[in-house]
Amino acid sequence: MIFNAKKANFETIIAFLEYLQSQRRGAKILVIWDGASYQRSGQIKEYLDSLNAEAFKMKAILLAALVLYENIDWQIFSKIITNCPEEHKGPKNMDDFL
Repeated sequence: MIFNAKKANFETIIAFLEYLQSQRRGAKILVIWDGASYQRSGQIKEYLDSLNAEAFKMKAILLAALVLYENIDWQIFSKIITNCPEEHKGPKNMDDFL
């Protein structure tokens, strides 16, 4: 999915999240971020909190710093397993996941 933005800040991130929702109506969405400061802003947290006030719709998780030097597949898998609501959890290890 491509979302063109001239500037990366919390406003464009919120616009992207709204666009993502419009493209996947009704889906529960997991966004994995690299941890840029605008992704960790209070405005993003407030937006996600208000979005999920009545029912879970979207979760954003951050990858650890220096992720390029780590096993990216395992890190993403472990973040999904750790942050997924219990009723949606699947495999407990990566071999079962693949």
